[in-house]
Amino acid sequence: MKIGFAVIPDDGLLDALISFQAAMRGTIAWEPRLSRTGNLPHITLIQGDFKSGFQYVDILHDLHAYLARLSTSPLVASVQEIFYQPVGWYFVRVQKEPWLIHLHTYLFDLVKTAMTQGNITPDQARWYTPQELQNHRQYGYRYIGDAYLPHITLGRCADAAQSDLIDALNRQWKQRNLDTPQLMTNLTVYEMGEHGAHARTLVSLSI
Repeated sequence: MKIGFAVIPDDGLLDALISFQAAMRGTIAWEPRLSRTGNLPHITLIQGDFKSGFQYVDILHDLHAYLARLSTSPLVASVQEIFYQPVGWYFVRVQKEPWLIHLHTYLFDLVKTAMTQGNITPDQARWYTPQELQNHRQYGYRYIGDAYLPHITLGRCADAAQSDLIDALNRQWKQRNLDTPQLMTNLTVYEMGEHGAHARTLVSLSI
């Protein structure tokens, strides 16, 4: 089963991300389209192809209880600049908050034996770091452990990024005045869709 675990921002940031992607469609053909009902903006903790029978509901409740024990309230994360990640990805960087790193690490320990291995494509072999390649081969997901990269995906476009395009996107992004701590409101398990998107929420817990 191809699923992921994610942290979901509050409504204000969700709407800002969805409207920004829509506003920039004349500049860059990002896919898939973000929305509240499908392809929900999110911060992935871990995603991949999990073995049959994987009890993701129990795992999410365990993760939720662990987060409560961290005593971090309210949960906030700072969104930063837009950057390009080969091949074709446009991300909003998220600051590596301690609670977010703890959550990722704890979750990985819970799920690693259920994650399936991944095949390496020529693009991955070219662009992934050695740690990312090892992660993908062993677990089917690039951003694990020291390679964890908190981000929110704006979309994917096959065309290679140019520095002036990234600069133009960031100028528009900064006008949204979102470079302050943003409230996070939910933990979810989601069905992976096009380009690994948060296509459908399977379980959601308030935090």
